[in-house]
Amino acid sequence: MRKHQQQQLLDLLHTLEEAHDELARQTAHNTIVSLLADCQEFALKIGGFIEQIEGEGTRTVALLEEYCDLLYKASMEFEPMNSVAQLRRQLIVITNSAQDELKSNKLEIAFFPYKASMFDALESIWLAAKDDPRCDVYVVPIPYYDKLPNGQLGQMHYEGDQYPAHIPITNWQEYDVEARRPDIIYIHNPYDNANLATSVHPMYYSKRLRELTDQLVYVPYFVSNGDVSEGSCGLPGCIYAHKVFVQSEKVRQTYIRVYKKLAEQHRFGELFGQPESKFVALGSPKFDKVVNSRREDYTLPEQWAELMVRPDGTRKKVILYNTAIGSLLSGNDAVLHKLKYVFDVFREREDVLLWWRPHPLNGTVYSSMRPQLLADYEAIVAEYRRSGFGIYDDSADSHRAIAMSDAYFGDGGSLLALYSLTGKPTMTQNVKIKERESYNKFAFSHATDDGGYWWLSLQFGDSLMRLDKQTKKMDFISLIPDERYCGWTLYSDSILCGQKLFLAPAAANEIASYDTVTGEWEKIPFELNVPASDNLYFPVYKFSGIKRHKQWLFIIPSTYPAIIRYNLETGELDYVTDWVIPLEKYKRDPVGMWFSDCLQEGASLLLSACNASAVVIFDMEKCVSTVRPIEGTNIGFGGICFDGEQYWLTPRKNGSITRWDRKRNKFEELTAFPEGYVGGGFPFGHPIYVNGSICLFPVQANMAIKIDAGDKKMASFDTIPVSAAPFAIARMVGDKLVAVSARENRLFELDVPEALQLEHEIALSDEREANRQGLFGSYNQESAATGADEFCDYLLERNELDSIDYRLRNQMVGNIANPDGHAGLAIYERSMQALLRTVNA
Repeated sequence: MRKHQQQQLLDLLHTLEEAHDELARQTAHNTIVSLLADCQEFALKIGGFIEQIEGEGTRTVALLEEYCDLLYKASMEFEPMNSVAQLRRQLIVITNSAQDELKSNKLEIAFFPYKASMFDALESIWLAAKDDPRCDVYVVPIPYYDKLPNGQLGQMHYEGDQYPAHIPITNWQEYDVEARRPDIIYIHNPYDNANLATSVHPMYYSKRLRELTDQLVYVPYFVSNGDVSEGSCGLPGCIYAHKVFVQSEKVRQTYIRVYKKLAEQHRFGELFGQPESKFVALGSPKFDKVVNSRREDYTLPEQWAELMVRPDGTRKKVILYNTAIGSLLSGNDAVLHKLKYVFDVFREREDVLLWWRPHPLNGTVYSSMRPQLLADYEAIVAEYRRSGFGIYDDSADSHRAIAMSDAYFGDGGSLLALYSLTGKPTMTQNVKIKERESYNKFAFSHATDDGGYWWLSLQFGDSLMRLDKQTKKMDFISLIPDERYCGWTLYSDSILCGQKLFLAPAAANEIASYDTVTGEWEKIPFELNVPASDNLYFPVYKFSGIKRHKQWLFIIPSTYPAIIRYNLETGELDYVTDWVIPLEKYKRDPVGMWFSDCLQEGASLLLSACNASAVVIFDMEKCVSTVRPIEGTNIGFGGICFDGEQYWLTPRKNGSITRWDRKRNKFEELTAFPEGYVGGGFPFGHPIYVNGSICLFPVQANMAIKIDAGDKKMASFDTIPVSAAPFAIARMVGDKLVAVSARENRLFELDVPEALQLEHEIALSDEREANRQGLFGSYNQESAATGADEFCDYLLERNELDSIDYRLRNQMVGNIANPDGHAGLAIYERSMQALLRTVNA
């Protein structure tokens, strides 16, 4: 007998006890006889209830039969008080027997998945539960509905027939949750009615299930590479569940923070649990499935297996392509163009096979939330399947695809997080890239000269490189630790201090230091939770430069609202913000960057303001700033240079060139651009003074320009081809002007003393070794330089052992709880502990 059934029985016996009290109060014979008859009928029903559950022959039913005999005798006698006393004594014996003989000896556990493809969020818990002799375990797939655009429930779906054969399924119509009241209920859907695309049957909303069990346990069906969004932490399942098991301590803290905020906002306090004990970091069954799955565990349809084989009989490399709901909703029709582009890439390749696994709800989401795109999406799916060059996988098992593939390409989300644990190569797609583009994967935005080499980090990656100044051969030095390329340049500038190279973070989250002799890295953390400012802070554009004065390094902000001073001797950091409020007085662009260029003169830095008509003069000795407005102009400035007498300021956005006579504080705007000039939105990079001329390299402008510093005349700089624009870098490196195309593998070098311009192609000294070590760790993020084609080429160059990204795998293992594949067991044991504490309380 189940615990709740025993409690029902005791409640029924208590009802008889109340009937005895009523008998004692009555004096009319007819009323007493009627009550005695009611008690007899009720006692027979109790006996039937017991036999239905326990079968015949229990001592408790025998005692109930004796009780019925007493009722009959009482109806024949005229001494009700004596009869009531006998009935009460017998009822005590019956109650004691029920508590002893019919005590709970089995716990019931119910799993309520709705999508078969999401059962991996619960499977390893079920594996632990089914082997526990204390429990009866049921897997009850529940129906769900599409949501109509008006929010109403549409078509119902039931996937109980899509589960593997080894999982015994109980039909939801045969499992009455209200009658059975399982001791523990596990769910993976937290939405109730809060999802715009689908809804589980309202009978299984978490708010209701909480009332029908002692332990409602929510285990998220999604996992992440790091943290989760706050929106996913405040859903109904997170509120009403007694326990919520999450993948890591970092994620747990996010859930706790959101729960406390909601509790305060809606004033429910700890009604639904104390947050520190409610949310528990024990890992995820989804990670268990990855750890415990092997390629040999799976078989493939014959047609798929044939697609994997080259004509020579060798196995093709297989790339799992995952498209998720998030990018679908944010990308709209751009996603459709992206699909066509990706399919075009792989259609032409015979050495790599695409295994497309769209999110199982993609079609549903299009139907309910983007109905105007549904027909186009379905047409793309139909064409892909008809063409037959790749695998289309809409099955319930994503882990087969993870195990059988060699690499991952596609959207972020749970599947990417799962795949990262394998250590196999991953690339997150950029939906904005919808056609083949030519970009220089060796491009760099900074270079520091040590005499024989330039030290740099790749613009499209997370690798530190060294370029031989004579041969233009590039050596891979190291992946930058604790950083991964996110689609934006990680480091914007660098400087050598003795044998140490310091790098200024752009998208990176720490200042980096590399010892060029010992090869040791040091990371210098700084405050990332910056104070509020009217100017928007973009974490991917933190700092634009780095300069040295005496024992200090000064990290120049791009959008970060402070200049950081770093003491090379003590390691102390200071934040200088005295320029922020004064500069805002002259702001022209409310969302522009603070600075993208600066000029060092002795102990002073001249910072050209991108979003204000001003220059900030910063005293590095005193750490104080002065804002100098540029009168007569209404633009921000992208760069600044000095010709020995005058300062030259280029526009951040399209506009004039400004010549500044600092001694007399006079400004002159130059607008006589060469015939045919078109500036575009962001015309130039940083201006460079070379041999009497100011050189402007194009970003979006349609020509390079040279300005004669004497007569101020502008002319097209024809030796620099516009086809190479935009330029990743155009700066003086040592005594040479260096410009590197971001689009083409072309490096332009102007030897200043000899006025000799050379053009070079950058190459790796040892391409195989560089790739083996992980040069293109940058391939974790699709960019203009590292797209799907390049990812395929990269994958083909590496053997299976090389393809394991131990850095990423170790990072994942370090972040999640129970990474050894035993999270489900840990979750089950903790659930049982919580249940038994509740039962025994």
